[in-house]
Amino acid sequence: MHLTLQITDSITDVNSVDWDALAGDMPLLSHAFLAALETSGSVGDGTGWQPNHLVLMISS
Repeated sequence: MHLTLQITDSITDVNSVDWDALAGDMPLLSHAFLAALETSGSVGDGTGWQPNHLVLMISS
């Protein structure tokens, strides 16, 4: 098994279907909600909140 950890500062770098499958029924963790926070400028430089999304990829 091979594990790869990717850290990205934009939720748009992450597949929305995969992300939402893990987030389940929690709307504040949904890909769309996090993307809206980022595109609206509610998080990011100068806001005190810096997005950093961790993606763990598993391959054999």
